[in-house]
Amino acid sequence: MTAYLEWFEDYFVMHYEDIVTIDETAVLYSDILAKDNFYDMKFGIVDTTKLIEANYDNYDYERHAALTVVAERSRGIRNLKIGVVVINPKVAEYVKLLKEKTASHQHSWHRKLFSSMEEALTWCKKT
Repeated sequence: MTAYLEWFEDYFVMHYEDIVTIDETAVLYSDILAKDNFYDMKFGIVDTTKLIEANYDNYDYERHAALTVVAERSRGIRNLKIGVVVINPKVAEYVKLLKEKTASHQHSWHRKLFSSMEEALTWCKKT
């Protein structure tokens, strides 16, 4: 599997590896929404350090943005911090495009890019 979740007491990590498709991303979001304690999460980390590329077309970017908005609104979580760990310049472009698409959906979660998991965790844990 090239996309999977890891749950901790008060946060989650979405791991993406190799080449990911929108269908795999949709499964992740479905799993997140099904988690009973999702509402209690303080932040999330998106780990793309092993991601080679996202096999997305323009419509898939829109679908991913919509999935994010659905997750936000279904649980009423506002101002959730999402640290995105990116080391591949190609993946950074994908994340930038996704962030632009998500902004057009009036998304209130806060995303910030980092080059290491440690940096992302430090930022996310700050209140």
